[in-house]
Amino acid sequence: MKMETPRERQTFANLRLPAVHVGHGIACGSVTVFPVWTDTDAIANVNWIGGGLAIDEVEGGSVPQLRVTNTTDQPQLILEGDILEGGRQDRMAGETVLVMPGESIIIPVNCVEAGRWNSGRGHRSTGLKGAYSVREARRRSIKGNRGDGQSEVWNRISQIEVQLNEHSPTSNFKERASLRQEKVRRIKSSANHAEFASFMAEESDEIQNSPALLTPLEGQRGVVIAIGGEIVALEVFGSAQAFAERWEGIAIAAGIDGQFAETKKATSHAARAFVSKIERAKLRVSPKGAFTWEGPGITLTGVARELEEATVLQFTATNDNAAILAG
Repeated sequence: MKMETPRERQTFANLRLPAVHVGHGIACGSVTVFPVWTDTDAIANVNWIGGGLAIDEVEGGSVPQLRVTNTTDQPQLILEGDILEGGRQDRMAGETVLVMPGESIIIPVNCVEAGRWNSGRGHRSTGLKGAYSVREARRRSIKGNRGDGQSEVWNRISQIEVQLNEHSPTSNFKERASLRQEKVRRIKSSANHAEFASFMAEESDEIQNSPALLTPLEGQRGVVIAIGGEIVALEVFGSAQAFAERWEGIAIAAGIDGQFAETKKATSHAARAFVSKIERAKLRVSPKGAFTWEGPGITLTGVARELEEATVLQFTATNDNAAILAG
């Protein structure tokens, strides 16, 4: 085991979040999207979507655990809420983890497919994410010492299927997200204006107003998401490329939660006020760089890496009081 040097301990102890600058909001039905930028240099040489990971069941299979192995020469990132497809059942990552080259670890997960447990082998990172309300159901269960949140995750997914009037044989959240991903990609890849207009005309208001149809702005590092006029989360990444690769999954997940909220635009003042609450966050950092902070109605999680100095790779701040997160 590598010994941690005094410099590394001191650097992580002084870890600070980057300054976040909030742009003007764009209304997408009940979801309002505020682009954000940071004042830090872009981070390179990280695989932001975990595409180079070998993800397998632990021996014998265990619902709340998967083994993740990095067989590449590049650090790989898994984010809390990432949908991992395959194996005995589709899972959702419970924590944000950075997996270094050659490293093999066991990560906490939750099943997002209640009706399947078979002999499938291997998982893959889909780039899709669990809805904020699904992730919050897990978090509240754990905070309340009610176990690993599995029952709450299943219950929330079942509620979503009923509310959307969409049902899958195995109650699989990934199917809800991938259906919307396919429709968005068809529209975005249309060859000309007439085809684009035709695709849009035949889609529901949900898809026509999907935030996933938005293209990230130049240099954009993240986003503030509001649903029903209320700030839900801030997501920030270490580079514009990282955010661009992750945006579709974030947007689709937010859009699903948005189906259960009123069409109301959030204000820029609300977005900036939320960001200001985390500016002086005193982070608790693990030896491997995972960090957390709990403020007034806010839960923040993320991960940093030791480069020339400790550098934040990604973080998510969630408004615990947002109505949509109550499920």
